[in-house]
Amino acid sequence: MNTNFLRYLRILAVALAAAAALSAFASDAEAQADSIAATVDSPVVAPMAKEVTARDFVTKVYGILDPSLSEAETCETARRIHGLQPKADEMGLWLEKADGYQLNYYGMQPECSAMAHFENDAVEDFAFFFLFPFDEGERDSANARQAEFCGNLLQEMQDIGLVMNLYSDPVALFNAKGTYADNYVEVRLLEEQGTGVQGQGTRDKGQDGRFVLLLRVEPNAVSLADNLPAE
Repeated sequence: MNTNFLRYLRILAVALAAAAALSAFASDAEAQADSIAATVDSPVVAPMAKEVTARDFVTKVYGILDPSLSEAETCETARRIHGLQPKADEMGLWLEKADGYQLNYYGMQPECSAMAHFENDAVEDFAFFFLFPFDEGERDSANARQAEFCGNLLQEMQDIGLVMNLYSDPVALFNAKGTYADNYVEVRLLEEQGTGVQGQGTRDKGQDGRFVLLLRVEPNAVSLADNLPAE
């Protein structure tokens, strides 16, 4: 066979092998690029909001945990079952929106912070802080949202047998207290203004601020509530 022809075949074989290697490398690189792009471009899926009822609010820590758990058990159960990690400060163990904590109350999902306070490794009390913020000119809209939330919550509390009595409060828009399943329950609605306070006790409704609904529960504290006279 012609020597030049053999040399040509060898060169052709080497070229074909090199082309195949380059093609495989390009395919791998493209696949890796697609994988990286998918990771970067894919939206971060937020944790699902926990569906809760009024009964959950007044009988469960964070609306989701048994109040009989110890402090360590509360942290461990929140992390293991719900993927949430409470953070501790001098007041207690907190869950915030930034931690992925979100509650769904019949489709309503106001921003909520929740706290559990422990004494002697047992829950002393727990609370929820529902926030309805507003910017300048949006107070009426926020007021409508909090009114819908508060109205539904108080109505369901009544439906499950939690009788609330109103109490005078110079700071809150309303302050209601009652008992359910041996738990003392307090519900307070406040309005916090930014720079919108003009004069003594007069609110400038054109400024920013927020409505804050505080729901606080003391487990096994019926005697305390029985000693509170209705006003």
